[in-house]
Amino acid sequence: MHSTKLSRFCEGLMEAGWLAALVLAPLFFNSYSSRTFEPDKIALVRSIALIIATAWAVKLIEERGLRWEVVAFNPRHKFESFRQLPLALPVAALLAVTLLSTLLSLTPRISFWGSYTRLQGTYTTLAYLVVFAAVAVNLRRKEQVERLVNTVIYASLPVSLYGVMQRLRIDPLPWGEDTSQRITSTLGNAIFIAAYLIMVVPLTAMRIAQTFRAILREEAGLTRNIILAAVYVFTGAMQLVAIWFSGSRGPWLGLLAGMFFWAILMSLAFRQKKVTLGILGLAGVAAAFLITLNIPNGPLESLRQTTSLGRLGRVFEVQDGTSKVRVLIWKGAVDLILPHDPIVYPGGRPDPFNLLRPIVGYGPESMYVAYNRFYPAEIGQYEARTATPDRSHNETFDALVTTGVLGLVAYLTVFAAVIYYGLKWLGLITPQDKWLYVGLYAGGGALGAVTLVAWRGPAYFGVGLPFGMLIGLLAYLAWLALNRTLRSNPERSGTRPSTTTTNDVASAHAEQARRVVEGDEWKALIITALLGGIVAHFTEIHFGIATVSTRLHFWTYAALLLVVGWVMPLRVLPKAQQTETAEPKLSRRARAARATEKRPSNANAATALFPIFINSLILATMSYNFLGNADKTTSVAGMLAESLTKLNGTTSFGMLLLFAVVWFVGVAWSENERWALITLAGSALVWLVFAFYYLGSLGAIAAREPANIQEFLSTMRLVGGVISGFVIWLTVLLAFGAITLATEWPVELLGNKAQMVLAPALLALAIMFGYFSNTRLVQADMAHKVAQPWDRQARWDVAIPLYEQAINLAPEQDQYYLFLGRAYLEAANRSTDRVEQETILNVAQGELQEALALNPLNPDHSANLARLLQRWARTTTDPNEADVRINAANGHYETALMLSPNNPSLWNEWARFDLNLKNDYGSALEKFNKSLSLDDKFNETYAALGDYWTQAGAVESDPGTQLADYEKAAGYYQQAITAEAFKPGTPPLLTARLGLAAAERTLGNLDAAIASYEDLIGVAGPEYNVWSVQETLAEIYLEKGDKAKALDYASQALAAAPEADKAGVQALIEKIGN
Repeated sequence: MHSTKLSRFCEGLMEAGWLAALVLAPLFFNSYSSRTFEPDKIALVRSIALIIATAWAVKLIEERGLRWEVVAFNPRHKFESFRQLPLALPVAALLAVTLLSTLLSLTPRISFWGSYTRLQGTYTTLAYLVVFAAVAVNLRRKEQVERLVNTVIYASLPVSLYGVMQRLRIDPLPWGEDTSQRITSTLGNAIFIAAYLIMVVPLTAMRIAQTFRAILREEAGLTRNIILAAVYVFTGAMQLVAIWFSGSRGPWLGLLAGMFFWAILMSLAFRQKKVTLGILGLAGVAAAFLITLNIPNGPLESLRQTTSLGRLGRVFEVQDGTSKVRVLIWKGAVDLILPHDPIVYPGGRPDPFNLLRPIVGYGPESMYVAYNRFYPAEIGQYEARTATPDRSHNETFDALVTTGVLGLVAYLTVFAAVIYYGLKWLGLITPQDKWLYVGLYAGGGALGAVTLVAWRGPAYFGVGLPFGMLIGLLAYLAWLALNRTLRSNPERSGTRPSTTTTNDVASAHAEQARRVVEGDEWKALIITALLGGIVAHFTEIHFGIATVSTRLHFWTYAALLLVVGWVMPLRVLPKAQQTETAEPKLSRRARAARATEKRPSNANAATALFPIFINSLILATMSYNFLGNADKTTSVAGMLAESLTKLNGTTSFGMLLLFAVVWFVGVAWSENERWALITLAGSALVWLVFAFYYLGSLGAIAAREPANIQEFLSTMRLVGGVISGFVIWLTVLLAFGAITLATEWPVELLGNKAQMVLAPALLALAIMFGYFSNTRLVQADMAHKVAQPWDRQARWDVAIPLYEQAINLAPEQDQYYLFLGRAYLEAANRSTDRVEQETILNVAQGELQEALALNPLNPDHSANLARLLQRWARTTTDPNEADVRINAANGHYETALMLSPNNPSLWNEWARFDLNLKNDYGSALEKFNKSLSLDDKFNETYAALGDYWTQAGAVESDPGTQLADYEKAAGYYQQAITAEAFKPGTPPLLTARLGLAAAERTLGNLDAAIASYEDLIGVAGPEYNVWSVQETLAEIYLEKGDKAKALDYASQALAAAPEADKAGVQALIEKIGN
């Protein structure tokens, strides 16, 4: 087994790949697509994972297998060796459960490839695990660890700074919501940015400690250490400011937990008794402060009322909007997890694996279809009633829903194992302590779950279990602080001399682990920081949603922990010396000389060129994010100047400052002034080349002036080429990184001549698969976004071809069929040619049926088919055909409500269908009442009941009954208006006010009718035909004999009425004057 130039290039390509993924996951976004953030980030990460996997495969072929002697105890018994690898069994179990749940999923295709909204399917999970395995098996040198840590910290800087820009209102990008109150930065969500940054803060804190320690203890490199310290302090400050400006309580709690865990581990690892006790005391004070802050009308009530600390003062409240929604989602998740009757597919086929669902779950990405039947209607009182939760906002429930009890056990075991091995490699867990740790971790979880379930109900199981585990972990550390590390007994502290033989590699590793802190504080610093980030993540994901950034960082941290804590100690000494005692401590000069001697021949080039690679990658990504062509110019220089120095047409240098700061900070890791200048010049050159290439492509698009729809579609294909250009540029940068990051180059080029064909073929296959499974998905969504404004303008002749283009790029995405079918339906409504209308409706039906076939458990598809058939039946002249379509529509409504029985909007829609098309008053009333029983605060249900009784009164022959019907209608309309107050932000329901006014007028209550009409005028927007209401008011005042008021309203109506209606208003004015 030997290395060649090809295998070393593959090693460099893998490292460049995982570094690029760690940059792109948090930093990249795509403003040209509808989804913009998570799926587009994932598409890049998955493509990079494919390249990493391919490079690894080529390396394995080239070197004829793994270097088992490096990562296992016995190279002759590989399975046994694999079993003894730390984390191997828990990770393998999690992978096996994920694959099993995917195979048995409610929606296997979506579970594997990922949903439209998240794209977090099994394919994405495999990408994370590829990065995990690649780092664990191939990262072997200290400088690689340093590069990875520095990259993680450096990538967080532009993310944090851009968030601060949003807060200061100097963000030039036109987001659809206010990002100055709660920043979202490059992750698109206030919770997501904070959840990511809390995982980086412990690493930054570790670097700050390292650099200040170096400033105080080392004479050499003082200037460089001061610069690095300033960079880390500045970066850490920006991270904390951004986390604070996010206003996200879950990440705040995660940060507190992670930093406490990091601090206590540091004190224990370095045996600082007073510091340990101080941290425990400080934690107690912080906990007491947090509890007191959460007491309503307590001693800290004034702080609870502030906009900043106020959110921390409502951690335990569940009656406000977001907290209440979480609890309601958890309640629905409990019902979904527990045994129940099987979910039934359209057509009547029951879920064949229903009995197994509590064990294996419903499959990754399946919650948004499985949950509909258990959706608590009360959620609609706090968020959009059309929204269906696709995540529980709690990782425990997410694991149970998607992968069942098996998945939850595997997931918790992975976390437990990561923390266990981290503590073990710090020398904080000995074999005698193992079962105490397991008992406190598992027992704490059980106690926490039982306590919260008994106190607050089953919905709190997902909070009680993980936080009980954290308390158990805290109890272990407290016990350790008070009973072990504070004693000097070497047997109790785990520092007794080794008695192992040279052949006992396992014992040798145990000895190396015990020497981690004593002999190499660098490893202890890395391990404690990684564990701090992991604990912060574990805390936060039980209040939020794991994202591509946090998932990727977790798996990278776990792999890095394995490398630093287990693999590298085995490689410190040759095998024959692995159990010898630790080398004596050397002077600073001796250590520097030793480091220079051991550095590979290519290390200087890699260390020097690495900043150029990573700087260029970050600057190119920022350019894709922030540079644009809002003015539709063809001048590249003009676009560059406009993007960097303009804000809403005025001069602003915020974006230019962002680029400059990131560019200059990127040279901080250069070894000397000469290489710093080379890094500045090199990264600037690479950035400018990309910027001119990218902006040139935008200018080429702006230069096109399509004369017809075909030319327009051709131009839109250029828009899709923008992301392709970025991917190509990324591939070039990865190749550059591979060359610079590879260690010393062997003499031999190839170990096997067949690799001349095989390696390029495998790489080509990986790139092609990445293009079709990732890049085309992004291009499809870019076409979808271009279609949206044409859709809003009812330009179906343009929107329809764009939706078709999206489907051509992503033919298995049901979302695009839904939009295409709706566009055809609207186009049919605009057509006056009956034959053309029938043809278009047939096409629309086909597209909606395709959407249903792709995702049959999505109730939207059944409901859309019902709407199409209902509208088609209205235009059908043949009564028999109309009945066929009415019956078919009724069947689709029935299916939609079978899938989503707690949706009041759907019940109301089905009831209106019964009322207006089937003329079935009894069935309609039954459905309206069902809707009302689900949500008695839904204003549209009351308004619909008002319409129902108005129509019932209109066809009633008995005057007494008719009067009662109109009184009921008025009552329901009034309740509809009153119900608006239940949900702040609900737009005024104009139809309810109009209906109430008409009912009151019919009942002869003219003053009440006038009040309702005037209320309507007061809340109606400028797009409403207020003139018609004014005309009606003039008529009512005329009935009352108040001609002055009548004339006033009639005059206002005449001024605002369209030309076609002015004659009627003028006639009313003349009538008033007579």
